[in-house]
Amino acid sequence: MGKATKRNRNKKKSRGSAGGPTSVPPNHNVPSTAADTSTSSSAGILGRIRHGDPRVRLGALTALSATVLSADVLSADADAAAAAASRNDDIMGANSSRSSKNNSNKKNVSDGLLKAIAERILDPDVPVALNAAGCISNYTQFSSDVEDAYDFSAGSGSNIVRNSSILAGIGEVLLGRIDKCRIDIERMGQGLAAAATVTASEVAAAATPDHVEEADIMDTADANTTDTCSKNKMRKKKKKTKPTSNAVTPHNTVEKMMRSLDQQWVLANLCLTALSALVERSPTALERLGGDGHVSLINDTVGILSLAAQFLTTAGSNGGGVIMDDATTKSVSDAASSSARCIHSALDENLPLLRSLLSTPTALQTLVSTIESGTMPSLARLHCAGALVTCRHLLPRTAS
Repeated sequence: MGKATKRNRNKKKSRGSAGGPTSVPPNHNVPSTAADTSTSSSAGILGRIRHGDPRVRLGALTALSATVLSADVLSADADAAAAAASRNDDIMGANSSRSSKNNSNKKNVSDGLLKAIAERILDPDVPVALNAAGCISNYTQFSSDVEDAYDFSAGSGSNIVRNSSILAGIGEVLLGRIDKCRIDIERMGQGLAAAATVTASEVAAAATPDHVEEADIMDTADANTTDTCSKNKMRKKKKKTKPTSNAVTPHNTVEKMMRSLDQQWVLANLCLTALSALVERSPTALERLGGDGHVSLINDTVGILSLAAQFLTTAGSNGGGVIMDDATTKSVSDAASSSARCIHSALDENLPLLRSLLSTPTALQTLVSTIESGTMPSLARLHCAGALVTCRHLLPRTAS
């Protein structure tokens, strides 16, 4: 009996090791290296970012925006890198400090992760795109490996913290999303104005028949005062006659359209903020855009600026049947300021971009009208003025 019991126990153990929640992997005694762990972790997060279910993508990007790519974490990493660079500079000299700074953040934000997040900025699911744009916006603003770092001792600018082609690729993706936001905002604005007009007319049409019908009921009831049954019928009919709920559905439609419009303005603002930081901190990324990239930069930034002026003018005059709430008005103002900041920063010592701007008279007129507008935010007007001053400063050099 004892041997049979031992055999049964051995069989159960062998079955348990074949698989299941508590099974032990065959190579359990082989220690995993740090590289294996980071590779599997990176592959896992990349898989979730590129997952077919938008809820999985949203969860992964939300987690990244609260951890590795949060503003606090990136700022802390940048401060730590600066402190380490300062210590190395005191001990070993400037070259070591730049090398330490260059390698500070690459362990946390790999090229593959940046590419995967940038892809999601163009995601058709707007919440996913919002979170991806927020991650990239935090990265371009606060990460220390965005800045161009030059090896001055070598007399060249080849020592770049992050591959500029990757940053330029992020810039192209941001421009693509800004252009889509501009098209969607224009379309939604037209639809919202039409829906608001229809809602107002339906409310008026629904209210008028009710009053007429109630008046007819009262006249009929007064004419039949001798007939008690008739009076009771009229009272019941009057109670049943209530204002119709036809105006509820169009009103809800307008609210949904307003929320969608607000999301597009927030998304445009995030992309413009990220692009502004990228332009300001990595000129080499801006140089790689060049050509058609300059044309897109002008068309998208000035296009958002022009749309913001239209929406804010409409909100200020309460005209056109569209009245924006405070949240949407703030989103529009923020996007306008970020757009003006982007074109202002991009023009700094950028003769090719200035030539593209001079060949687009409508863009220059938009900058001038923004400065003169009383409804545009002060920050947007200030950046537009700065952009024109920069143009005036660079103008003599365009002839050479």
